[in-house]
Formats: sequence, C-alpha cells, structure tokens
Amino acid sequence: WLDELLEKHESEYHYLFSCVYQAASEQSGTSLKQNYILPNITRRLLEAFMAFRQPQSTGNLWKQLEQIPYDKSTKVRILRFINTHSHHGEIGEPEHDLSILSEAQSVIREVLDLMATIDKDHVNAMISIATEANHDNGEGDQ
Repeated sequence: WLDELLEKHESEYHYLFSCVYQAASEQSGTSLKQNYILPNITRRLLEAFMAFRQPQSTGNLWKQLEQIPYDKSTKVRILRFINTHSHHGEIGEPEHDLSILSEAQSVIREVLDLMATIDKDHVNAMISIATEANHDNGEGDQ
C-alpha cells in the first residue's frame, strides 16, 4: 500500500508534512516508535521547506534558520534535536540522552509554528491536504 500523498504528488513533501502534522496533533502524545522516526522525517521536511524559502543557503540548515526571524533558542533546540537523532546509524551515542526523544512532539510543534510564521498560508493549505488525506485513509475515523 502506497500512501495517497506519495501517490498523488511528485515529491515526498506532502507525505512528510502529513506525518509531522499528525504526530504533532496526537492528543495522547506520541509513542516511542514514532519518536525514533520523527527527527529524520522532521529534518527532511524542514530541509525541503527551507530550500524553497532560503535557496541561497541550501545545504546549510543552520545558516538558513539564522536568516528567519524566529526565537533563536527555539531554532537551536530544533536543530539540536534533529541533528542528534537523525544523523547516526545507531540508536544513540553514549553522550546523548535518549530521553530527549520524549521532546519530539513539542519540537515538531515548534517546527510547524516556525513554518507558519514564515508562510502561514502555505502551512494552512498543507494542513488541509494532510487532514483530508488522513480522513480519506480512514485515520480520521478512529
């Protein structure tokens, strides 16, 4: 089974946004299983969004984020979270506290807020697409 958003769109962007949005919207929190994949999914989403918004700095996520008018400590928190948990081939390094993964939901909410601060119309349109797709897939009926 191929997710409708991957089938309908030429890139994975819509699908990644939907995954992040749905996890951010979970009322009961996210599971540890979700938290392990969220940093990677969030990184890919943010890189794609920023490549469009800051094309002159593509390939340097920190430089792109620096150019965005948003709380610096929140940008550092986002970058620390996605760098720590999406760049390694193993579950974790000894110096990294895996309990940081418990911050996944709050960090991805901050990512969505950052994106909305930059382009609210885009984020609202993406939320509409993600909500419709999840409803069509039966996920909205649970």
